[in-house]
Amino acid sequence: MQAAAPQASAPVSQHLDAGALRLSQDSIAQLEAFVEAGKTSDDDPDLFPTAMFRLAAFYEHKVRRSDEPEQLASSIALYKRVVREFPNYKFRANILYHLGHALNDAYRVAEAQQVWRSLACPNHYAYPVPASTSDPKVDQVLPLPGDASAEHWIAWRKKFPTHASLKAGGVETKFINPYPDDCKPAPGAERYVSEIWWRIGEWEWNQDDVGAGVLPNEPYGVWNFNRAQTAYQLAMTNKTPPIFSSALYKSAWVLFRQERYEAAVGQVVNLLNYIDDEEAKTGDRAADFRKEATRLVAAALVTDRFAGPAGDAPFIEGDDIVGRGLTAPALAKALRVAVSRVVDPKIIPQDKPWTIQIYAALLDEFVELGLVDNAERVHEKMRARWPSDALLETTNVAISAARKQRSQATGIQRIERRKKEPGPIDVSPLRP
Repeated sequence: MQAAAPQASAPVSQHLDAGALRLSQDSIAQLEAFVEAGKTSDDDPDLFPTAMFRLAAFYEHKVRRSDEPEQLASSIALYKRVVREFPNYKFRANILYHLGHALNDAYRVAEAQQVWRSLACPNHYAYPVPASTSDPKVDQVLPLPGDASAEHWIAWRKKFPTHASLKAGGVETKFINPYPDDCKPAPGAERYVSEIWWRIGEWEWNQDDVGAGVLPNEPYGVWNFNRAQTAYQLAMTNKTPPIFSSALYKSAWVLFRQERYEAAVGQVVNLLNYIDDEEAKTGDRAADFRKEATRLVAAALVTDRFAGPAGDAPFIEGDDIVGRGLTAPALAKALRVAVSRVVDPKIIPQDKPWTIQIYAALLDEFVELGLVDNAERVHEKMRARWPSDALLETTNVAISAARKQRSQATGIQRIERRKKEPGPIDVSPLRP
């Protein structure tokens, strides 16, 4: 039986003024009856969609407090109804933002990403989309430019097993960017767009975009890192804190994963300079990634393939020098170039407060590899430049311990260490 609608719209307006998260049980009942009746107001065309918006937000908040994300269906249905029935609603961008979060929290991540794409780039991605043929409550997830089936990517991997093999490729080895520079955010989405691009970048980084070439027997997808890099770059456009520094940090990690080590070092230097500038201007270090960033630089310096593949190249895993079966003296000699790199001001600024931290991280990298002689070379450079720094004692202890142990990390240990994931980054405070 359909509930009776309120006789006048004024009481509903009063309930809306209270805010979605502070509604009384009477207000909730009034809004539910109003929405169920399907009543619109000729005097205020925004009243009905706003009632649905407030009610959906209340349901969503209630579910989050109960920690039962699978119960978000009511919120999702109301958000979708507003989008479909009121395409010109003044808070449409807000609806799409919350709809994306509700879908994401209900583990419908691909649908959430589709909604967020329509918010950040409606000139390329429209919403709403057709419903799934198997379930009308679920959206069809439309493919991105460059997407293909698992069968296609299996054949692709067989055809292009190395970077050298790409020379024989044509259009199928060219990156198709699904997030072009001409993306324009939806009206009213300006406050959300940096976060949305960040979340799109994270989706790609996490290898959840299977259409980009993710396969069970491969460490990473064919084009996921290229897509992630594009999204992170778009997230940095407005320099919105803390998104800017977080995206800059993850951009460096993408470059590292792509084995573009020189570019990764350059991006970390950009990040460290940004953190310094923010601290000087505001006293706030923003998201301070100094410790992890310096270790990332050190790992990137210790390679014989510093430049790496081209920026638009697909991901094809290279061979790490430690896994090639070199003797310890041969490996130490080959990686001694890292010492030259760390003292090169064109690669590492030599006058920054964090410069010594990079030296120390490189020393630790050599110690972990059991290349103690190389670690001592770094230590000598540190003593010459910072003779009184307290960090010298710490690094000296590390070298002494390594000399006693004299063990060399295996190739497998080294490779696994290079696949270590960055720490989690929390951007939840951005959400209203």
